[in-house]
Amino acid sequence: MIAQQEQQAAQQLKDAALLYARCLQHLLKVQGEALINKFGCSSELPGLLRQLWLSHIPSTGILEPQPHRALRNRTALGTAAAAAAAAAAAGGGQHLGQEGGDVSDEDGGSDGEQQQQQQQPGVRALSGLRAAQLVEPHNMKQLLWKLLHPQATLQLCFLGCVLLREAITLFELLRWALDGQLPFLELPHCSMHVATGGALSILPVRCLQPQLQLDPLAFCNSCCQLAAQLGLTLPQPPGEALLLRATKDLGLPQVVYETALQLYCLYLVDTPEMQVAPILRRSQALPYAWLSAVLLTALKLLYGLGSTAAAAAAAAAAAAEQLPLLQPKAPGPPGGWLVWAQQAMQQLPGISSLPLSEEQVLQLGPAEMRQYIQFCRQYMFAGQPVVSSMEDVQRLFDGWYDAADLTEGRQQQQQQQQQQQQQQQQILQEQQQPAADTPSAHLQPSQQQAARPAATPQPHAPAEQQQQPGQQQANQQLGGPGSSSISSTPSISSHYSLTALGQGAGSSNARLSPELAAVTCVLAGYAHASPAMLVGCVRRLEKQMLAVESALKVMDQLKSSGASEGVLG
Repeated sequence: MIAQQEQQAAQQLKDAALLYARCLQHLLKVQGEALINKFGCSSELPGLLRQLWLSHIPSTGILEPQPHRALRNRTALGTAAAAAAAAAAAGGGQHLGQEGGDVSDEDGGSDGEQQQQQQQPGVRALSGLRAAQLVEPHNMKQLLWKLLHPQATLQLCFLGCVLLREAITLFELLRWALDGQLPFLELPHCSMHVATGGALSILPVRCLQPQLQLDPLAFCNSCCQLAAQLGLTLPQPPGEALLLRATKDLGLPQVVYETALQLYCLYLVDTPEMQVAPILRRSQALPYAWLSAVLLTALKLLYGLGSTAAAAAAAAAAAAEQLPLLQPKAPGPPGGWLVWAQQAMQQLPGISSLPLSEEQVLQLGPAEMRQYIQFCRQYMFAGQPVVSSMEDVQRLFDGWYDAADLTEGRQQQQQQQQQQQQQQQQILQEQQQPAADTPSAHLQPSQQQAARPAATPQPHAPAEQQQQPGQQQANQQLGGPGSSSISSTPSISSHYSLTALGQGAGSSNARLSPELAAVTCVLAGYAHASPAMLVGCVRRLEKQMLAVESALKVMDQLKSSGASEGVLG
């Protein structure tokens, strides 16, 4: 009887693992099609994703006859490999080889002992109990996700885009997945295309529940680890295409792209900074931060953005030595860089425009809650019927939200008109006032609030009062074309603040001009980096530029001295 229960549990676990793998395979196929149809990726992407999937799936062990044993063996191999690497680094290679033989002998003996012990009633009872525990929904989810996590499909998509040099960042990929533009949250719905009826009963629903928490840094490390397991050498991201996209997304002049492209080709092509690598420390910058640093450096060269004292000293030195500028100073955007930064900052997308926690859902207003429910119906619960006992509640909510939408829509229109009038008056006042020392004093109220760390709202405060000025416009502008996403969070996270930028720049005893501070915050938000990190990248680029300039001056002096010696001789 116990042996029969154990066999049934093992077979159920095997069938569930096979069905789970098929669901993820179908999800990966749908994701590849969406990347082509919606985002214009290469038609070679589905074939590449299929090859990556077939190369990755055998190493997971999810298709083994006993998946739980495959996970234990993989964990043991990983521990042994880590111990071997540590021992080899310590110089104990020969001793490690001797111990390795002993370990393999012990493993063989343990397998024989297990076969002998399986004949004992007590051991078989424990084995049957363990098998029964493995088929529980919670334990099965943990086992399947450790073998093959649902995020593996997104990781393979990112690796495929990197290998094909698509102009797509990992932040965009995660945002598309969380906003529903890229199939990921509808994994339960995708499972219905793989199996129907009683065939899905062997796989618990919680094994297919989407995960809304996606950490970009952890995602980057997982992608690099997966690439190493597959033996892939990732090329550098297409800097030219990403710079062009950033220029168009932010509304920068064409001359900025041309100058940034020259700087990129001179200082970043084929460098370690542009390589997608695991994030080992918080100060480490991704390639996207370096591209924003190139754009910021180009803006400083073209428009004279910089610290007031340093800019005056550089201008005096250039006038004294009669040095030519890189390019003539180009005209800035209409209204100045502060107005441009305010508009660009409100359009910056975050990692997700969806509420990612219960607290954020409770803070939504009636209109946002209505859109959130529509998103859940369209993506997460598509094709699933409404429970009969909830139909009355659903109709009640529908009627209440329809009435609330009209009232709130009128209030939002009035608030937007008042905000526009206040912004115009504030711009006129700031143009008449002299420049202040602090960067935040020159920003509009909505821009200061967007750049300031978001305060934690009170539990009993209305959701409409918790939103900061200018945030509703930013929320409406988030999301790509064709997306039905909503936004309840500020477009820029708390560390994209002028306060953090001032702290990062305070160590160099240099005051940033208000225009440079605002532009830095915008470019840092676009690259999903902190302003202090972006300032550090710019300084490193400027040091390289100064070193090259000094070397050129020395070469010119040597040439001139050699020519003079030749004339004298």
